[in-house]
Amino acid sequence: MRLPPTIERFLPISIRRILRLWEIFKVFVKHIFGFLADQWQISALARRRRREGITEEEAIYYPTVYERLRVALEDLGPTFVKLGQILSTREDILPRELIAELSKLQEEAAAFSYEEAKEQIYHQLGAQVEDIFSTFEKVPIAAASIGQVHYGVLKSGEEVIIKVQRPDIRPKIEADISIMMWIAKKAEKYTSWAKTYNFVERVREFGRFIREEMDYTTESRYCDTFRANFEGYPAVYVPKIYWEYTNPYIMVMEYVTGIRIREHEKLDRA
Repeated sequence: MRLPPTIERFLPISIRRILRLWEIFKVFVKHIFGFLADQWQISALARRRRREGITEEEAIYYPTVYERLRVALEDLGPTFVKLGQILSTREDILPRELIAELSKLQEEAAAFSYEEAKEQIYHQLGAQVEDIFSTFEKVPIAAASIGQVHYGVLKSGEEVIIKVQRPDIRPKIEADISIMMWIAKKAEKYTSWAKTYNFVERVREFGRFIREEMDYTTESRYCDTFRANFEGYPAVYVPKIYWEYTNPYIMVMEYVTGIRIREHEKLDRA
């Protein structure tokens, strides 16, 4: 059972890591035993079919080991979801069936409440939502592993999207990265294949990547650079960043409608 965030944030880092390691252990044990139980039922069903001479297949579905791994990553939260998303692009080293399951992690995550989003904006920008926006949609347009996006209208009249980072996400991610590094070092110490794939450096790279993604000013600077580089190209439009309302935890960007790259039929009609 996880402690409430209001209590957990005051615990020493070492205690938080131990609690998180125990939580990770419980999640994987749950899914490992679930998979073993499924295999036992499958074997028992096969024996019964042979004993009773049943030839027709019964419509019973059991999750595969790859499905259980994907659900385990979802259960473990944003850091592991992000890790799975990165791994879903590695078709060169992972089985196709695993890639198919990990690709499902690219979909939206569960949203956090409007009250939490409002508190995060006040804490980071020093102003209430209604002091900055004349309109702020309480239901997010989209939610991902690190943050979620709301539609709004500034007091000055511009339509914008507001990207709000999940409250208390950073200590959780730092604890997870620390645990991953500990596991990677142990794996390299005791196994040759972990050394071959350089687990420690892979975790280090992942840590750099996710820390950069948690800093919304980095994404905002990339947008400004891209916007400047393609100035004068009518076929390319990059939304404006409103820097007075943007920091590592909050990003306010011009609202622009469009079509998702995977919506092929809409793109063909456009």
